[in-house]
Amino acid sequence: MTVDAAISNDLFDSEHFPMRLDGAPAATAAIEVVPGGNRYRGKLDDVRVATGPDGGFAATWPTPGMDRISAAVQDSRATIPNARRRAACDATPEVLPP
Repeated sequence: MTVDAAISNDLFDSEHFPMRLDGAPAATAAIEVVPGGNRYRGKLDDVRVATGPDGGFAATWPTPGMDRISAAVQDSRATIPNARRRAACDATPEVLPP
């Protein structure tokens, strides 16, 4: 799974963030966004969303700063019979203030 090459590692609040798998949109991928600098926080303020049919998602980022985005998806296109294919991607973009 890859992040679309047209996206830089700087995001703005509610900006669309596309994910691709084998060059096609990674639809219905589970996304978890964890704000950076949360080592000493009691509440992580993580955001959980899923990608849409176009493989993209938009989130309202809790705060500006460095965040970690984790994405995971499964499908039945494995080359091994009766197996499922899994893919994962992690990214650390900087979310800029509006």
